[in-house]
Amino acid sequence: MKINKLIEKIQVGDKEAANQLMIAMEPLIKKYSAKVYSMEFDDAYQELSIALMESIKYIRDTSNENACLSYLKKTIIHKKIALYKKYKCIVEEEVAWDNDKISNLSTISYISDVVFSLDFTSFLEALPQKERLILELIYYKGFGDAEIAKEIGASRQYINRIKKKIAQKADFLENK
Repeated sequence: MKINKLIEKIQVGDKEAANQLMIAMEPLIKKYSAKVYSMEFDDAYQELSIALMESIKYIRDTSNENACLSYLKKTIIHKKIALYKKYKCIVEEEVAWDNDKISNLSTISYISDVVFSLDFTSFLEALPQKERLILELIYYKGFGDAEIAKEIGASRQYINRIKKKIAQKADFLENK
């Protein structure tokens, strides 16, 4: 059965449709569960599954299957990012509270994350507006070339050219 039809059935309370959707989405959930390095796989799988099922109530237009699938995928990606950010905040609090007990390696890693973040922020600020927007869509929202192209009204080829241009600028700054 098509994803959009399953969503329609789930929205009216069909539990069998919910099971079918979970089976259909299982490969995607497993893929992103494996990328949540801060949690056990099973915990991440459960968190992403819950986020997926909760997001269904927010889908208003189920006429386009690809749009529904894209929405569900973005839900999973955003939850994965939220789990990472939550983990990162916990780690930062631990570093602040318990500096004496953290190994030098962890401190160095934390410091390098902060330095990278500051470098990345200053790099972003130095970019022209369109290049900055593209990088923000990539790193903060997890968009791919096609999604970025649609968002800003450009071709995928244009987005790819801009990404190469940004990469060249980053390489130049790194080799300075």
